[in-house]
Amino acid sequence: YGWSGFVLANDVVIDTATGERRPTGLPAGCDVLTTRSGPETGFRVAVQCEESAELWFVDHAGVAIREGVYPAPPPAYRTSYEAALAGDGTLVQIAREIGESEDTIIERTIEGRSEVMYTEASEPAVKIHGSSLVTGP
Repeated sequence: YGWSGFVLANDVVIDTATGERRPTGLPAGCDVLTTRSGPETGFRVAVQCEESAELWFVDHAGVAIREGVYPAPPPAYRTSYEAALAGDGTLVQIAREIGESEDTIIERTIEGRSEVMYTEASEPAVKIHGSSLVTGP
């Protein structure tokens, strides 16, 4: 998905008008957690590298610029299978407290905030199990 006829597919920006494929400058060895159409000139991409999660901006030419590093998840939590980016670059992820089975939603920003937004442990009537995350503007 994207703006102005450009699509980000894994590590390639595709011009849908010409079919041209432009490799991105995203770091090798990092896994893409989630992507979002960014400003009209590109995409925002959250990646998980060996030591940290990072936020990158990829323009339509494939040039990648690191915007920042996310802090670690809150203590005693590990991230899970689902992630989404908010319009401001906030990374929202499903996580679990180590040793527990209740799902939790955490939020991390490149400004250094890392906190639990929701946990099934305190709100057991709403279960996340297998759900996807959606963020707004």
